[in-house]
Amino acid sequence: MIAVEWEGVNSERLADLEKPAEELAKATEELAYVARRLAEESNDELLAGEMLPASETLLVAGKSILLVAQKLRIQPDAQNHQEELIDSAKRVLVDTVKILLLEDDASVRRIIQAAHWLRDCLTALEFAGDMPGLLAAFRGFSESLLLLSNLTEQRLQVLKESSPRKRLAQTLQILRKCVPMLHTAKSSHLKHPQDQHVNDSKTYVFNLMDSTVKELISLLRNTTRSQELLERNGLFSQRLSQLLGLLSNPNPAHLVEGEFNFLVEAVVFHCMLLANSSRPSNKRQLIKHCHRLLMLRKSISNHGSITVVLPAQSQQECILEEKCQSMRAEVETLDQAVLTAVVSQVLDTFTDINEPLQKLMEAAREDGFLRKLQPFITAFFSHAHQMLKVANFVLARCTNTRIIKETENYLDCLNGLLATVPLLLVEMTKDPNKMSILQQAQTFSQRWAWTTESLLACIDETINLPKFLDLSIQEMADDRECCEQELESQNPGGFSWHATHMTSRAARVVQVTNRYVDQVRDPIFKNGLLVLVKQLEISILEPPLLLRRFQEQV
Repeated sequence: MIAVEWEGVNSERLADLEKPAEELAKATEELAYVARRLAEESNDELLAGEMLPASETLLVAGKSILLVAQKLRIQPDAQNHQEELIDSAKRVLVDTVKILLLEDDASVRRIIQAAHWLRDCLTALEFAGDMPGLLAAFRGFSESLLLLSNLTEQRLQVLKESSPRKRLAQTLQILRKCVPMLHTAKSSHLKHPQDQHVNDSKTYVFNLMDSTVKELISLLRNTTRSQELLERNGLFSQRLSQLLGLLSNPNPAHLVEGEFNFLVEAVVFHCMLLANSSRPSNKRQLIKHCHRLLMLRKSISNHGSITVVLPAQSQQECILEEKCQSMRAEVETLDQAVLTAVVSQVLDTFTDINEPLQKLMEAAREDGFLRKLQPFITAFFSHAHQMLKVANFVLARCTNTRIIKETENYLDCLNGLLATVPLLLVEMTKDPNKMSILQQAQTFSQRWAWTTESLLACIDETINLPKFLDLSIQEMADDRECCEQELESQNPGGFSWHATHMTSRAARVVQVTNRYVDQVRDPIFKNGLLVLVKQLEISILEPPLLLRRFQEQV
């Protein structure tokens, strides 16, 4: 898929895709069957409700890629067939990941249920009043602990990340060590209920057991591989740093183990998500560098295996170091491409952030039919979801804990506001001129503006200012050139669009630079920036005046 997007595959190879496509379609059919069976046999209603439609979608995607492969066998040069192949491959990948994540979430829920059962059994054990009651309670406690241990052991085999895996294993080990202490403390308490030392020991052991189970539940929730966690909290920066660390001090044993492959896959997966919503030029760069990264990964893994088998070969080690150095340079180049893509998405998404809502509110006040509002509703939600997506890409690179926390808070607020929009629109279409409804709409608009501006302020704190200014200046230069062309061709509509676009970019430059100026300590540099910002603010007023004169002349 990466190679086709990068135009690195010739037509002859595309014509030979039918057999691999048949194998892929068969594999998706088998996975969909297993997913359906898992959902049907499970008592998890949430899993069944999400897994059944996901398996059907995957089945359709598998058949679709086989169909397009058959088309390419007949017309390998057809551009529309190649694009259809890319889209089908993406759907197969996304649907497969979705099924895996659904199963993963379900397995975590099963462990958490077992943990809650263990806590219930722990409570029954604590309040057992005699030896027969203790034995009965301990039997249920042992069964619940055995189930929790088995499920957690399975989970430990799935987890690849060393830190969460280590913490989960340690927590399970503490639980197991508590069992004999628990039995001794409870038995002693039944024999000597008035002994304060015995009571204190029993309380300590039961509290330790209960807090350890709570810790285990917390760890399980925090290690679920949901898409949101994959994209948030500086994980991309962490993965990149870990990968560069491995490549800086190449150990052949480490380069053939799972961690190296896991880090490369995590970096590439994030970049593919980013590329999928990026500008075509940024998309091509990301795909090109990911393609190189995968090729270098394969070469290093193969060479690392040879070096492990033949450790005395110093020449082999030198070759491995050279390859690692090449891959390190490629990773650093990819990081810059990611930075460019993220800043470009911030530029494209967070300019005129309140315009889609303003247009929707104006249309809702003027026209009382939801059907006529649909284009405005679609535009508003599309822009809102893009803001959420771009904010997550920003979070993936951010390592500042304060900014991460504030950004997540504003994202939660934004999601909460989005959930209230449908009901608000229904009320507005019933009676758009009712005072209470107008007040609700005004309050919503104010909260939306405050939340989006606050979110943007957090994003601006993380943004790379030189990259932001470089891209903004290039955009404004392109718009200025287009404005001049529209003036020459006497096209006021085209001139208006490019002029508005250019002034919006300039306004964002003023906004970001003003925030940066507040942090500058050098008074000479600060005053120079303020003068330039003031000049730009004055310049922003000129295009609307020029447009008015232009329209009058035409």
